[in-house]
Amino acid sequence: MRIALEQLETLVWVARLGSFRAAARQQHVSQPTISARIAELERILEMRIFERTRHKVEITLRGRDILERAQIILRATEELLAAGQKSDPMRGVLRLGANESTAMVCLTELLGYLREQYPTLRVELTVDVGSTLSAKLNAKELDVAILTDPHSTSAVNDVVLGEAELEWLACVKFLNGRQGLTARELRALPIVTIAPPSTLFEAAQQWFSSESLSFDNYASCNSLAMMTQLVRAGNAVAILPPTVLKTEIDNGSVAVISTSSHFVRPRFYMSYIRECESHEIRLFVESTKKILLSNKLIK
Repeated sequence: MRIALEQLETLVWVARLGSFRAAARQQHVSQPTISARIAELERILEMRIFERTRHKVEITLRGRDILERAQIILRATEELLAAGQKSDPMRGVLRLGANESTAMVCLTELLGYLREQYPTLRVELTVDVGSTLSAKLNAKELDVAILTDPHSTSAVNDVVLGEAELEWLACVKFLNGRQGLTARELRALPIVTIAPPSTLFEAAQQWFSSESLSFDNYASCNSLAMMTQLVRAGNAVAILPPTVLKTEIDNGSVAVISTSSHFVRPRFYMSYIRECESHEIRLFVESTKKILLSNKLIK
């Protein structure tokens, strides 16, 4: 008896999600169907692929070898379909993570791209700081994430999209007609940032360190949207992507502060579970890069 592709797909999802129930939800079939597919695959191969206990499912050592081979076969199948016709492998549920700056500036365009290309795809969105998104990817709680400076395991592939556009931004009242401030003058102002270990905090800390100054007088905030409101209202200055306050910069109420020191600019990445590797994921990476570039979130 021949092995069916649906059996290999089920194998990959069970290994990836760690349970028959989760794989059944992902593939929109019943749990007994998932169990039957795995049982039949084990019978054909005459080996045990998963060890089942009451609370979890674990892949065996020999099962890992079969999993790698199954992924190769499925990737080849996807590439064959893509070469012959417009395929739609991004079906079911895509668990997408995005940091807050991406969500504020580019999310509508990103979701529009996915809706146009994959009309049956359902997106489960998580917006959070990069460190949290990276941890969720490593735990396979997300499929794909757009973030800065990920800390990934070998199970995650990180693709550089570009360098983040960051500047010191302030309400013009803080500048008193000037365009620039020294580091000491800037440090004396009320500064707001996302609490460590955030990318924005690291950027500010490195910036002050380059001026041989400590960075310990700041207010922390867990919302980029709230930070922009504080800057807009003249309650604080902050390191931010200028595009999040583009309207205010254009009308002259908020200014980019000219400084003598430069940032160590963090990189934006699209990170995804290696098991998700496909022609369509690679297209999504390229499209995301273009969208972030066009919105001046990266350069």
